Amino acid sequence: MIEKYFVKQAFRKIDLERFFEKHFAKAGFNSLSIVKTPMSTRLIVCVAKPGIAIGYSGKTIKSIGQIVEDKFSIKNPHIEIKSVEDADYNVKYIIQNIVNELEKGINWKQVAYKAVKNLSELPIMGFELIFKGKMMSKGGRKQKYRFVSGYLKVIGDQTKFMKEAIAPAYTKSGAIGVRLKLVPPNVMFPDKIGEKEIAAAIKGLTVTHNDKDPAKVVVEEVATEKADKKEKELDKKIEAVEKSEKKASISLESKDSKQSQVVKSSSQKEAVLTQDKKVEVKEKKVKAEKPKTEAKETKTKVEKKADKKE
Repeated sequence: MIEKYFVKQAFRKIDLERFFEKHFAKAGFNSLSIVKTPMSTRLIVCVAKPGIAIGYSGKTIKSIGQIVEDKFSIKNPHIEIKSVEDADYNVKYIIQNIVNELEKGINWKQVAYKAVKNLSELPIMGFELIFKGKMMSKGGRKQKYRFVSGYLKVIGDQTKFMKEAIAPAYTKSGAIGVRLKLVPPNVMFPDKIGEKEIAAAIKGLTVTHNDKDPAKVVVEEVATEKADKKEKELDKKIEAVEKSEKKASISLESKDSKQSQVVKSSSQKEAVLTQDKKVEVKEKKVKAEKPKTEAKETKTKVEKKADKKE
């Protein structure tokens, strides 16, 4: 019984993925993850263009939520839209655009060469694009066309590093199958590791691919002990410069304060000297006026005595 329950859950997830692939084809559906909570079930949908999936004021999500609740008997579905990381390398989105153009009635050659041009402009190691089916009009047999560029892995465990997607396109002439394989950038295959890469790994360096030419390997330094030491030395030098600047500013301030004190003391001395000079002048005037006052007093006394005798 338990096994049947898990099998049912797996089939439900596959049905949900197909449902979202159909409704979010223009938005570039990538993956679906289901998270169950006691209050509701969260459906996290990863999309290349989240704006198209959400719609104007969230109308599309609300309508899809009601359909999911009725069709798949999921109580309180809460749909979350997330943007895909590295949307340019999203294989499902690229192949869905090819399928849409084929179903519109555009010639498969135009679609194929346009897709090859766009893929060759991306900084990827390599890609493989296959068209297989009823390419010609009525009476034509099925045909297969393969477009390859760059470095690829076809067999073995290393194929897990590649991204792959398959989608059918139903045209007027018949069904056309499209398959795309792609090696994203910064993927390092084990058989491509040489002496330089091993020496770099021992020294504590990382190996990455050049964006312009992914076949070329570029060795870049990571923050090792030497880099840490250099940073510490730079920090010490900066601190020493800051301390010297502070000392210089403090010395300038002290000099300015001393000069101001000297000016104040000199002005005070000058004021004291001027006051002393004024006092001396006054004393001299008083000394000079004393004999005159004494002579006047003697005259007045003599005149008074003469008046009494008379």
